[in-house]
Amino acid sequence: MRIDKIRRLQDGAASENVRRFEAKFRWCYRSVESMIDTHTFLANDTEMLTYRTHLRESDITEFKAMNVVVNMAYDAMGSLISALRLLECGVLADAWSLIRVAFESACYAEFFA
Repeated sequence: MRIDKIRRLQDGAASENVRRFEAKFRWCYRSVESMIDTHTFLANDTEMLTYRTHLRESDITEFKAMNVVVNMAYDAMGSLISALRLLECGVLADAWSLIRVAFESACYAEFFA
C-alpha cells in the first residue's frame, strides 16, 4: 500500500474521531490555543522583551536559566500538540506517552522556575 493512501486513511479516521468526540476535542483545541496565545504574548510583549534584553545584558546566568524554563514550556506545548494529533488518529498508547512527556516538561519548568 502506498504511503499517500495510508495518510488519506489516517486523515479519514482522524476526521471521524473528531466528529464522534467533538466536544472533547474542542476542549483540547481550546486548551492548546490558550497555551499558544500565552507563548505568543510572552514572546511579543514589549515589557517582557525589554526585561529579557536587560537580563541578557546584566545577568547571563539568570537569562540562561530563564531560557531553560521557557524552552521546557515550549517542549510541553509541542508534545501536547503532537499527542492531540495522535489522539485524532486513534493512536492512544503513543499519545499517552507524549502526554506524559508534556506533563514532565511542564513540571520541570515549574520546578526550575
